[in-house]
Amino acid sequence: MLATPHPKSMLDTPVANRMPREIAPGVFWIGDCLAQRHKGKSYHGYNAAFLIAGDTASCLVETGHPKDFPVIERHMNELFARGVAPLKYLFVTHQETPHCGGLGRVLKTHPEAPLGGHVRRDHGRGPRPHRPA
Repeated sequence: MLATPHPKSMLDTPVANRMPREIAPGVFWIGDCLAQRHKGKSYHGYNAAFLIAGDTASCLVETGHPKDFPVIERHMNELFARGVAPLKYLFVTHQETPHCGGLGRVLKTHPEAPLGGHVRRDHGRGPRPHRPA
């Protein structure tokens, strides 16, 4: 497990600054929280991405919403700088913007990473997208 420094009051720190968080050995939660207020209450949601690190390679599961890419990229770079194995694989669960909307940006910075998961349009009813050779 990697040691993660925490400020005195985690609740006073934006979620993006509390991450990445190792939620199991070698499994890192990266991304940002979407806090919304309604009638005086705060509601939190997130479009999570996970970096699963092995000894020689890591896999990014989900790429998040396009707006989250700068945070996800920062979190990955922080982990790589701390010795986490480099990104070698990408996996998306399905094609909805909150889950794979950042895919183009990730592929631009990691074009060598093969993509796995559910990558067909319209959840299996349309043509498969192709990746340039």
